[in-house]
Amino acid sequence: MSKIIQLRNNKIYSFSITFFSKLLGILICTSSLIFGGTTGKISGKVLDKETKEPIIGANIVVEGTYFGAATDIEGYYYINNITPGKYNVKISAIGFHKVTYENVVVKIDLTTNLDVELSSEAITLGEVVVQATAPLITKDLTSTSSIVTSEEIQMMPVENLNQVIRLQAGVVDGHFRGGRSNEVSYLIDGVPINDAYNNTLSVTVENNSIRQLEVISGTFNAEYGSSMSGIVNIVTKEGSQNYEGFAQVYVGNYFTTHEDIYYNLNQFNLAGPKDFQFNFSGPTQVVDGLTFFLTGRYFTDDGYMYGKRYFLTTDIAPFIPDQSEPETFYVFNHGDSSYVPMNKEENLSFNGKLTYGLPDLNLKFTYSFFWDNHENKYYNHGFRLAPDGTNTYFRTNYVHNFQLSYFPT
Repeated sequence: MSKIIQLRNNKIYSFSITFFSKLLGILICTSSLIFGGTTGKISGKVLDKETKEPIIGANIVVEGTYFGAATDIEGYYYINNITPGKYNVKISAIGFHKVTYENVVVKIDLTTNLDVELSSEAITLGEVVVQATAPLITKDLTSTSSIVTSEEIQMMPVENLNQVIRLQAGVVDGHFRGGRSNEVSYLIDGVPINDAYNNTLSVTVENNSIRQLEVISGTFNAEYGSSMSGIVNIVTKEGSQNYEGFAQVYVGNYFTTHEDIYYNLNQFNLAGPKDFQFNFSGPTQVVDGLTFFLTGRYFTDDGYMYGKRYFLTTDIAPFIPDQSEPETFYVFNHGDSSYVPMNKEENLSFNGKLTYGLPDLNLKFTYSFFWDNHENKYYNHGFRLAPDGTNTYFRTNYVHNFQLSYFPT
């Protein structure tokens, strides 16, 4: 009987090894599908201010989210999977005064340390509010990177994402550390969105949609193994339970007195840049917990390089009928001599995001949609008297992104 039991145990043991070896193989094979980091972490200790002893069971709550934690027997706590941004964090415990830390910054792929000391209720203080400050040294930063928040982007003299990237250290005219422009990996909410044709950014992401931007220019982590020169990791905004909106209109004009070089720029007109932007977010009122975020932009600019329609594309080129008299030639032109823009640009973009959270099941559903349409011309000096002969370039891009996130307790 003992031999039979031993034989069954061997079979069970062999099956376990095979099962776990297959599971390990699947994880290794699918490791390339792991997304880039899009969340941050808060951790620290909660101590008694008088005795410096750890406080067990203190509650830590991140306001405006479903995230929180309780301290262990050593007073330690940590909260994972927090969307980057600024938060107010409340710490409370029975027999101690409540403390609120305001403007706690959470960054992509980094840990924000928040150590707290609570005072006993025997000392009359009331609720304590503390302004959080950023540390001088980030201890868990293992790469050369810079993080730009939405508040910082609003204060920058920039119009688009590429201008924000070029202001970061290690980036010159879109090139990371001297590398090629197609050696950069772009990620939106952790998903790669490089163009399969030229490996550049495949879709327009407006500055109003960016919640936090991480630019990595050296020593990448394993999650970014396919990158060669740099990484641009973008986390987009989500809607909240409050309605918020923003609108901006910009109109400009080009002017110069050097009409011999720049045609049609010696007078005021409305052919200069025109920029219209908006965003709007809030609850959908359809399902509790379902929020939306929308942003759109229309930009058009006739440019500052004009040509004069002296020739039409159907005209015959000037020619010399008698080679012995080269100063005599015939010109067949039927143009109306009007000014035509030769570096015109027109862009239309739209970003939308739906977010639905189920805190009881620790689930979060996110659907994002990015769409843009471009139309432009490149100036060619050889066609300055026949501006209709240059090409017009068209490009339309769209990206659908659906994510299901599970946050273990």
